[in-house]
Amino acid sequence: NSARAKARDARRIADVHSIQLALENYYDTNGAYPTQSADAAPPAATFPSGTVPKDPNGSSNYHYQSAGGTTYCLGTVLENAHSALNNSVAACGGAGNPLATLTCTLAGKAYCLTP
Repeated sequence: NSARAKARDARRIADVHSIQLALENYYDTNGAYPTQSADAAPPAATFPSGTVPKDPNGSSNYHYQSAGGTTYCLGTVLENAHSALNNSVAACGGAGNPLATLTCTLAGKAYCLTP
């Protein structure tokens, strides 16, 4: 079970990075990130395939929020602690949060990215 949880976490991190790449491509094309006022999945239009990656545990979405299209918070919750968390916790509402105007907050072992 531990190996499966680690594999799901690795998939989550890879998915979040691929979403981040799609968001940057969207920004390059449109001059802004897609806006979402609530903590929800990025819009399908962000992805060339039109399909947004989902969490490997089932149908839940990765968390995304953008205010005004100038910045965003993108994240997921991991099952285990991971070294990738060392530089990402502040982006999820922790101390020193650079996105204080966004409400992208995840409980537990959160992994978040910002532009």
